[in-house]
This record gives sequence, structure tokens and C-alpha cells, in this order.
Amino acid sequence: MTTDLNPEAIWRALPKELTSALSRRATEPLNDELLIKCHRAAEENDLPIFWRPDPAAGFGRHRLHQALVEYITR
Repeated sequence: MTTDLNPEAIWRALPKELTSALSRRATEPLNDELLIKCHRAAEENDLPIFWRPDPAAGFGRHRLHQALVEYITR
């Protein structure tokens, strides 16, 4: 089952501290601290998962969903 990601709605639901950190690192892999904060924000705000395993890193790291990266960097 595929769900369309609404990057604008996700961005508005995230805490300001997290959006600030993510906007500075939108195209970089998420470090452990940011990944935990993203997971917590998704749970607390009933958001879909907005990050993905990074195939370039052997799926051992995570990056923001491409639609969210495009929204942040536009």
C-alpha cells in the first residue's frame, strides 16, 4: 500500500527546533539524534514516516523522503 506524502503538512506539524535542524541538513544523511527526533515527531503528531533507508549507504543510514527534501530546498 502506497501513501502519498504531503510534505507541506508534515513540515508544518514538526517542531520548530527540528525543522531548523532538518533545513540545514536536508540533503545529508540523518544522524542518530535527528533520526530519533524525526521518529518521535512522527509518533507524537501521527505523521507518516518521512525518511527512508539510504541505498547509497547500504541501507544502514537514513535520509529524508525525497518529496520532503524538494519541499525544504525549493
